[in-house]
Amino acid sequence: SIANVLLFLVVLLFFRGHYRIICRAELGELAKRMDDFKASRVSLVAVGPQTPAQGKGLGLPFPVLSDEGLEVSKKYGLFHEKGLASMDVPRPATLLIDKDRKIRWIRVGDNIRKRPAPEEIFEELRK
Repeated sequence: SIANVLLFLVVLLFFRGHYRIICRAELGELAKRMDDFKASRVSLVAVGPQTPAQGKGLGLPFPVLSDEGLEVSKKYGLFHEKGLASMDVPRPATLLIDKDRKIRWIRVGDNIRKRPAPEEIFEELRK
């Protein structure tokens, strides 16, 4: 559950699907920076519409939570009806959530091919 993870500052990443090349590339780039996230005492958590088994199958060094019914995406205002090949999906988004569970920064992908680079996320964390 996301609520159990929010003990420290969290980078919460919504992605459209485990089968999307762009999403997998973004997750992979963030995974390469896990030592930097740990050194910054920041938890990285991804949320997508895949099953729990598909999330584990990605082999990432951070939690990949399942939002099959897109309920979490809806709560965060990131639900994109018929957003991908007539399928409902979450909007790609990156959020920084503080210790008080408040969104400190959010970047919602207007262009699904452009996601914040890890360095942009770290720049926001330093503010």
